[in-house]
Amino acid sequence: MELQQLKQHHSLILNSVGEGIFGLNAQGVITFANPAATTILGYGEGELIGQLQHPLIHHTRANGTPYPLDLCPIAASMRDGITRSSETDVFWTKQGTSIPVAYTSTPLREHDVIVGAVIAFQDITERKRIEARQTTQFAVTRVMAEAESIRDAVPGLLQAICVGMDWDLGELWYVDRDAQVLRRLGGWYALTVHAVDFEIGSRHMTFAKEQGLPGQVWASGQASWITNVITESGFMRAELAADHGLYTAFAVPIRNGREVIGVLVCFSRAMRRRNDDLLQLMADISSQIGQYIERRQAEAAVERSATRLATLHQIDGAILAAESPREIALAALRHLWQFVPYHQASVAMRNGAADTSVCSPPSTA
Repeated sequence: MELQQLKQHHSLILNSVGEGIFGLNAQGVITFANPAATTILGYGEGELIGQLQHPLIHHTRANGTPYPLDLCPIAASMRDGITRSSETDVFWTKQGTSIPVAYTSTPLREHDVIVGAVIAFQDITERKRIEARQTTQFAVTRVMAEAESIRDAVPGLLQAICVGMDWDLGELWYVDRDAQVLRRLGGWYALTVHAVDFEIGSRHMTFAKEQGLPGQVWASGQASWITNVITESGFMRAELAADHGLYTAFAVPIRNGREVIGVLVCFSRAMRRRNDDLLQLMADISSQIGQYIERRQAEAAVERSATRLATLHQIDGAILAAESPREIALAALRHLWQFVPYHQASVAMRNGAADTSVCSPPSTA
């Protein structure tokens, strides 16, 4: 009677805890699973029992590569009797999606013989999301603080975003106001993608408003998500994407106030469902980038004004020291080479009947 009560007590505990718990026999077959385990993995009551655990829920790594059984920590625990823990693996649900988990695999012994293992695990999706968000935002902030120019910052920004959020290729497009098209400012891709041809093929492309994914986001001012760009009607780079195994893409506008001044685009080799949390994060990051661009442009404008003012002071001093109109013209033009194209300055010199051979651009050697 006491043994029966003890079993019932243990069963109540197992069914009440929030952690997923399941047991394996020596062959890796699931022998029991508590309600939390079946709920987290998306299975009905009893559906896990009798199934081989590794090919069912632990067959593939987070990056999509196969996870061989001989490298699996859970299987290793049953081979050598050592308890193992991990926070870097994923389990796969009945729906075919992966979830990041923290788990501990504890071997079961009977008369000093390993007869199986008990695995206790937690879904750490929310924790990973928060960590990735913080890490990515910190990396983006650091890149912007260290870069000397907008163009210098782009590769680091895209790498920080793609690595932090686990995407394979990123690119930044800016609005050319004069031509009214989007031009590619820069890109980044993971070495595992081998996207050299995609990079070359995209480098000199332009998009008008409403043309292609970047152009549509430019026109609407709203983020966009395409689960499969290869089959998406009107996606202009579908063939390039197919050649490199790129499926899902999203794009978010980069703003300066209310004006869209660019578009951030990312691609993934995995086919991903729309993630509004990710799009909100990218909207926050693109806002940071927009503010950074605005600040850099303002700083550049101040530097140009300061340079012009210094040049005017130099011209003023040269004019005061000049002894003839010709010397005044030459002195002024020598300081204006940095602002006026050479051929225009030459025309000005000829119109002023000056000797252009006397006034030439300063050496850059």
